[in-house]
Amino acid sequence: MRELLSPQDPRAARTPRHVLDKAAERASAETRILHVVWDREGGHPETGWGFEQWSVRPYQVGQGCDGTIECNMHFVALAMMPALGIYYRQLYAEAYPGESLEGWPSPETAASIAAETTVPEPDADALEHLLGDLYDTNHRTLEDLLRCRLESLGHLRPTRAATGSGDRAGAG
Repeated sequence: MRELLSPQDPRAARTPRHVLDKAAERASAETRILHVVWDREGGHPETGWGFEQWSVRPYQVGQGCDGTIECNMHFVALAMMPALGIYYRQLYAEAYPGESLEGWPSPETAASIAAETTVPEPDADALEHLLGDLYDTNHRTLEDLLRCRLESLGHLRPTRAATGSGDRAGAG
């Protein structure tokens, strides 16, 4: 189950204080609290059913991993990269052979994700924040490949050598 709640909604009363504080920092009428209860519908293993998570929405790059941002993060990357001459789906497949974002998201999923996501202009700050979220969610190979591509195309200043570091164990 996923629901977006106004911070003032009585159902948001159980939201952890740190999430409410982050929502208050945004001071925007669009700010919502995402309440997720993991269940079969979400495709999660039975051992996780009933586990609750809370997050601030709309997702913004640089928000950091809280266990709820992965789809939003990839959605932002898919939206930003074409303007920079990067085919994100191809880069993803290069990072993770045998996995694919082809056909993702479906139109229904895209509409749902778009409703809780802010897609920024692809400037250097937004790109660094996106790369940080990729790293935080343990998409380290993808982060490394994307950083190298962005640097080689002149969208970011070179900051480090490619490392090919580990991936996604315990992704958030």
